[in-house]
Amino acid sequence: MSPMEKASEAKTRLAHKASAPGNTIFVCRVRELRNELNLSLREVALILHMSAANIHRIERGSDVPLSTARRIAAAFGKTVDEIWSDKP
Repeated sequence: MSPMEKASEAKTRLAHKASAPGNTIFVCRVRELRNELNLSLREVALILHMSAANIHRIERGSDVPLSTARRIAAAFGKTVDEIWSDKP
């Protein structure tokens, strides 16, 4: 498999993880990271230029587009993979 094919496959896997219904690892870790930093929903929303309601929905398990997952991860100084692999 070429490097381009590997990158494309990895991107597809990440997109599936980010939008998979019932995937609680990402949303649980987002809430945990926010709480560890003593940030409110509103503060995280301001950092991400999103509404607090959107952050709340994400923390409650809404589907998360890959682009949004990346923005959230970056706000916490992590990659999407790091958030999924982090142990609470």
